[in-house]
Amino acid sequence: MSAITLTELADSFNLTRSSPTSLSPTHFSSIESHDNSVIDLIFCTNNSTPHIIDVNSRLPSDHPPLIMDLPIHPDYINYKKRVLPKDSDEETAFISQVSEHLVALDCSDIHSTSCLNNISDSISRIFNESWNMNSKTVWITNRSKEWWNPHCSETLLTYRRTKDRKDWWAFRAATRAAKCSFFDARIHEIASTNKRPWDLMEWVKQRKLPAIEGIHYQG
Repeated sequence: MSAITLTELADSFNLTRSSPTSLSPTHFSSIESHDNSVIDLIFCTNNSTPHIIDVNSRLPSDHPPLIMDLPIHPDYINYKKRVLPKDSDEETAFISQVSEHLVALDCSDIHSTSCLNNISDSISRIFNESWNMNSKTVWITNRSKEWWNPHCSETLLTYRRTKDRKDWWAFRAATRAAKCSFFDARIHEIASTNKRPWDLMEWVKQRKLPAIEGIHYQG
């Protein structure tokens, strides 16, 4: 299909080509003598909607992902939030700061409603400031993983910087180790805290009967 035919086809659907926020190839050739090129395009109904060519996320692929924010109304989808990783140095610092400031708070002379309100505001401010100081903003995507840890991030950044195959395998090893550590902890929690190790066994859980059998079973 020629470029003119492609443009005419897009026009017939009232679509226009989206422009990237920064110019970059969308195909990176693995052959050194070949030039990189632009072969991936996005067409949309609103020509003012740009897209991002996320070169840093292409990893071993020869095509980087193309990212576009699409407005969805009337519902609002919150795709980022602030978190405090469990058992992290940041969590320890948060608890320490909150404890230190709460101990220093003078609650000995609460003689009026206004004094009580001031104390309540101070407690709220202590938690809020400590939270903002130690928490971090994360983006929620369909690729978000509970087992992801800082070592995974470090090895991924190293690979993105070097594009070395050895660093890619180091990243893969880091993710495997993170998964094992995370799920081992979950298994231990279920087996020792809940005292229900059979919850780990899918075959002992209640089965859903086929509709007709379910009707007979329920009488």
